[in-house]
Amino acid sequence: MSKEYCVPKSTARVRLLLVTGESFSFDLYLGRQAESHAGEERPSDVFNGDRHFIPLSGPDGRLAIVRRDAVMVASVAAEHETGPACGELTAARVEVTIENGTALRGTVTYMMPEGERRIQDHLNAPGRFLALTEGAMVHLINKARIVRLSAMESAEAAASR
Repeated sequence: MSKEYCVPKSTARVRLLLVTGESFSFDLYLGRQAESHAGEERPSDVFNGDRHFIPLSGPDGRLAIVRRDAVMVASVAAEHETGPACGELTAARVEVTIENGTALRGTVTYMMPEGERRIQDHLNAPGRFLALTEGAMVHLINKARIVRLSAMESAEAAASR
């Protein structure tokens, strides 16, 4: 293949949990410029994008292709998910339980219009994956695989901070 047709990409190590129960680490290819916002492409851009199949590089350097809808959780270092905020952010500490019984705890941070800032509004918004930050990691959780999301503190406690 000619290099003139290659698009410059960077990579981010991602740990995938698939619907089959398999868990693997791969390098995810990220564009130097995102299509939908300023700056570099983030893993959430890839998983929330319109492509049904995602190319990855395995530990041995070989190409692997994964069907996006077969991914239950994609975990990546939080540094790959950072970006400038351009509005009022809402944060919620939650526990998310997925189909296989795995429970993940962390913070969901999002921007929604006034009057639509409840966590259920964010869950029902477009985008296939929910970003849950847990320490130095971000778990991109396939919304179609979420069984339950529970608040880890009352709304009153969150409002008093």
